[in-house]
Amino acid sequence: MRSLHNAVFLEDRGYAVEKYLITPYRNPESSEEISFNNAHKQQRIVIERCFGQLKQKFSMLQYLMLPSSRFP
Repeated sequence: MRSLHNAVFLEDRGYAVEKYLITPYRNPESSEEISFNNAHKQQRIVIERCFGQLKQKFSMLQYLMLPSSRFP
């Protein structure tokens, strides 16, 4: 199993702030924060599309239930 110590995960606003999660700014004020949120959104769209393609290719994934767990 690979170590996740240097990994980060893109998450939406529904997740609590953790050092290994990258969430968008709640109320972006600067142009940098707005740009970050836009880039974050675009990456999440790519990831969601990948999951959709995997679920189409492997239909059994649509019904896969994994236990909830916390990352390191």
